[in-house]
Amino acid sequence: MTIWGRFCAVLLAIAVLATATGAEAASKRRSAKAVKDRYAALVVDARTGEILHAANADAPRHPASITKIMTLYLVFEALERGRLKMDQPLTVSAHASTVPWGLPLRPGMTITVEEAILGLITKSANNAATVLAEHMAGSESAFARTMTVRARRLGMNNTTFRNASGLPDPRQITTARDFVIMARAMLRDHPKYYPLFATRGFTFRGNFYHNHNRLLEQFDGLDGIKTGFVNASGFNLVASAVRNGRRLIGVVMGGNTAASRDVRMADLLEAGFQKPPGRGPTIRIAGDPIIPPPLPEGLRDFAAVAEAPAAVLPPALGRSETLRLVVASNDAAGQLAQSVASRDAFSDSWSIQVGAFSSRDAAGRALKAAQTKAPQLLRDSTSSILDHDERLFRARFVGLEERDAKALCRRLGERTFPCAVIAPGQSTFARID
Repeated sequence: MTIWGRFCAVLLAIAVLATATGAEAASKRRSAKAVKDRYAALVVDARTGEILHAANADAPRHPASITKIMTLYLVFEALERGRLKMDQPLTVSAHASTVPWGLPLRPGMTITVEEAILGLITKSANNAATVLAEHMAGSESAFARTMTVRARRLGMNNTTFRNASGLPDPRQITTARDFVIMARAMLRDHPKYYPLFATRGFTFRGNFYHNHNRLLEQFDGLDGIKTGFVNASGFNLVASAVRNGRRLIGVVMGGNTAASRDVRMADLLEAGFQKPPGRGPTIRIAGDPIIPPPLPEGLRDFAAVAEAPAAVLPPALGRSETLRLVVASNDAAGQLAQSVASRDAFSDSWSIQVGAFSSRDAAGRALKAAQTKAPQLLRDSTSSILDHDERLFRARFVGLEERDAKALCRRLGERTFPCAVIAPGQSTFARID
């Protein structure tokens, strides 16, 4: 090769190297931007909801396996209500056995509720989540709709669930703020079962599974709750720690690696504990206690009791929930009761009323009859009976989307049921005209 040829070859090699280096650098920049774009974080005081740190708290994100916190919330609720038992065997379906990443499950074998719970908490077993969902709601898709309804009732207004595990689905969306609400609700509503999130590991069929939440062993005071990862989300973590009687909740989403996510969470929690309690903005969960204004002179002996309903199982399976509001039967008390009801868990959802009756039994029969006639339209709702006073019981289905509420009334028909559609924000005691 001539000197000129060698010179040209060197120039070509330099050009190729520069192009490759530039492409690699551009790829790294795009990767870094993608990681930055999906990052979100929020840290709050668990008791007061005071925000101690926030970054992209309301930006839409994919939850990945922190989805299982909501799955477990509903499982714990079923345990509290006696609908599940820890030692209850659950049969693994053919579909559940094919769900990727989980415990060694085969079609037809059984797994106890306790084993499924520990599988979710430690190994983040997707197939165990499916087993629980299918048992509780008939199908995982039906259970996911129930999860979404419950999320909205807790105030997680930007969350939609499509499965019980967090496996990739572009429509499964949440925010850091919503999962702070989720974690606070878990601590508030299921303190008996929350300590299970501190489980370091468990053995199933001879295999030991270590908890993916390594901060349990690395951060002083941390006692839960759940990690998550899919490609679209990056590395997520919801964590809670307590020191000197003060508990914090942190959410970090979109980490580049599990290790960097854990370091970020530890830094944020450490900084949070260094901040004294203040009077900053707060995050509330639907159902948090509200300090009422002083009662008028004539109502000081009045008492209103509101019991939040549950939506563990859709009424299409024949199990309806009850929402009760017991009030004194005088006009002034009724006015106060209406203000109490306006803060109920369904204030932002659509409802339908299928009759008003003089007895609870008659209202219950109307609910069952409506379920029989239109079961496919009731899968997203929770049936309810509302007590206005001793003389009137209104039979309702709540927690519906507008389209479903209107379609349901059309299907039931005016001749069969005096069906009324009730929009969000309308009085709980709206009349049928």
